[in-house]
Amino acid sequence: MTVFKVQAPDGKTYEVEADDSATDAELIQMAQAQASRIVKPSATYQQKLLASVPGRTLKGMKDPIDAGAQMLPRALSSVASLGGLAPNRISDWLDSESKRVDAGINDSEREYSTARWATNQTGFDGARLLGNIVNPTTIAAGARLPQAVSTLGRAGAGSLSGAVGGMLNPVSDTTGDVGFGAQKVGQMGVGALGGGVASPILGKLTDLAAPPIKALATRLFTDPQKLATQASTQANDAIDDVVRQLGVDRASIPQAVYADLRKQVEAAARSGKKLDASALLRKQDFEALNMPALRGQITRDPAQYSRDMNVRGIEGVGEPIQNILQAQNQNITSRLGKMGASQAQEAVPAGDLFTRALVDLDDQMSGSVRRAYQNARASSGKDWDVPMGKLAGDVADVLDNFGVGGEKNAVPSVIANKLKSFGIVNDPGMTQRKVFNYEEADKLLKQINAHDDGQNASIGALRAAVKSALSEGGGEGDPFAVARKLAGERFKLLDAIPALEAVTKARNPQEVSRLADDFVQKHIVGAKVADLKKLAEVLPAEAREEAKKQIARVIYEGAFKNNAAGDKMASPAGLQGAMKALGTDRLKVFFSQPELDELNRITRVTAYANSEPAWGTVARGGNPGGVLLGGVARLAGASGAAAKALPIINSLQGSQRAAAAMNTTIPKTANLTPEEIRLVSGLLGTSNVVAGGLLAPGP
Repeated sequence: MTVFKVQAPDGKTYEVEADDSATDAELIQMAQAQASRIVKPSATYQQKLLASVPGRTLKGMKDPIDAGAQMLPRALSSVASLGGLAPNRISDWLDSESKRVDAGINDSEREYSTARWATNQTGFDGARLLGNIVNPTTIAAGARLPQAVSTLGRAGAGSLSGAVGGMLNPVSDTTGDVGFGAQKVGQMGVGALGGGVASPILGKLTDLAAPPIKALATRLFTDPQKLATQASTQANDAIDDVVRQLGVDRASIPQAVYADLRKQVEAAARSGKKLDASALLRKQDFEALNMPALRGQITRDPAQYSRDMNVRGIEGVGEPIQNILQAQNQNITSRLGKMGASQAQEAVPAGDLFTRALVDLDDQMSGSVRRAYQNARASSGKDWDVPMGKLAGDVADVLDNFGVGGEKNAVPSVIANKLKSFGIVNDPGMTQRKVFNYEEADKLLKQINAHDDGQNASIGALRAAVKSALSEGGGEGDPFAVARKLAGERFKLLDAIPALEAVTKARNPQEVSRLADDFVQKHIVGAKVADLKKLAEVLPAEAREEAKKQIARVIYEGAFKNNAAGDKMASPAGLQGAMKALGTDRLKVFFSQPELDELNRITRVTAYANSEPAWGTVARGGNPGGVLLGGVARLAGASGAAAKALPIINSLQGSQRAAAAMNTTIPKTANLTPEEIRLVSGLLGTSNVVAGGLLAPGP
């Protein structure tokens, strides 16, 4: 047993005998018990009032005011004396005012302690802490200090709040060896430490408590229909967010994906949580392609994305990240290749395939017309005389509009003379000098086509006039009605498919062959959608499949461009540019809806995976973590032990970041309104201030 001396607030000393393990609180209780056996006056009314719950609460509310009263004259004195370099009457008066305030606070604290002693109160003062909490200064400081959601961010914000809490503690004894400034710095330091520790804990408790509270409130007070509407709005906002980031068409996201997204968002809302719907949509895209992903790619958080990319270069740590990135690129390469890009022919052989198919098609149509004409002539004993009336009028209009000769857009003289030979031109009586039947009209049409260089407008007008004449009916009982109908259908098809008409205009096989050089670019990739649809309808299966491959090749080259080794990283901008240039309507001509959905999904995933978010800090070196810590070691002149420890620290940190990178769990937060978030943030901030003040040395 040891004898301890305990001094009461009134200065009296009591000797108590206790074990060495006795706590201060136990010693004080023993001293109070000893004092109670001594005949003494009972606690005064003023002491009872001061030691009551309301009195102690008011004392707690006054603490931040006392702290401010201590700091204000000292701060003003420092300004007035230029930091103590030029003392003057004003700074001297402010210094004396500081001492007066300190004396008042010391006396007040002594009276308060004596009142608690006299009423047998010891230990934790909950009422005074309550006063600290409800003080408007504490609440205002907590609400206005920055808050964060990550553990590290909360620790930093908590440290700041705790330092403020320590600063708001008054210094009750300024007469000792340790001055006011040192004590205040100590209060702020301990407060910062306390706030930094308390903030993540309080934040985590809030994260855990907020969802069930919100869920209960939702069930009790929220109309189910309103909840469904809110979930639908969140799902819409998520899709709009992704669409805005990528610059893609909203219709490119399948309705089934949207419906599933809305379902999950609504389920989370009912449980009191808010799902990161944008991240969920990205994760669904990765999963639909059976592709692994990294957390930063899914969340698109710049800091997380940068950490994921930077850790890949750390030897012994980053290999799993590298494997995921390689698997992603191989998946994209393989899927685009399977769309047909890897089997596509070169442009000229492909163009030759298309022109041969169209030549065969026109031969079939021309042959059908000719056979129908020959059959009708054989059965009726008549010839197909092309009606001259409308043709003559149409030709006259062309000559009036464009003239004859070598001028631009003029009708070539050789064609005008040919028309004259049939009595079509400059013959008021339309005296037919030669038979103008189907065969002659067909020859005339070929002659017109032979003079078509694509620049002469009169040629097109004449060709239209002859086609119209060949399609014109011969009246009831016309034996050539079938032939005329077939001819009309052929001409309509030629007008609808520029590629087919281009083939029919070619004068010989060499010209047809030359059409193959740019056929893919002109009539497949760069064709108008309506023309491409018509062309696709008449192409045979082999040619149609090749057209699809040519489009797939354009998409593949947009993504990779000169990917000879087959392992080049897909370019988000190049792939998206190719998809936009082709357009959804053109792609629909050859690709089924599931294939189109997959192409759009590949485009989105490529952007998620390979495009760095704005404000990202992806290092372009091979081992950013090792380089950084190694540089720190060299700059600091680290000792052998410290230099050996740094790589270990680097490896541990890298391992943690690698594990975090592969954690693709979709973030869920409390489904709070902006007003509720502000309230919770204010409570957290106030709690951190109080925690700092509670732990900091004080009265």
